[in-house]
Amino acid sequence: MELDANRCKQEAIEYQNQGLVLVGYWHTHAELTPNLSSQDIKSFREFSRNNISSLPNPLAVIVGNGSNSDTIRAWSLQENGFIQASLK
Repeated sequence: MELDANRCKQEAIEYQNQGLVLVGYWHTHAELTPNLSSQDIKSFREFSRNNISSLPNPLAVIVGNGSNSDTIRAWSLQENGFIQASLK
């Protein structure tokens, strides 16, 4: 599923006017421990290119359907690729 760029920009502006800041986006996967799929990577890179001035290092959060601590995972898109978050 592709994001609607116009809708995303409109929603980001509406929330920004309420004092909130867009840092990325989330979605679910039908797997116990979610991983970035090739479609996720493609969509996220496009999202980043379209928002580079306001969101240079966006976050991707994916929620799986497991019950362990790794059911929710996050990545940050940096210049050298995706960096997965870790719990400490």
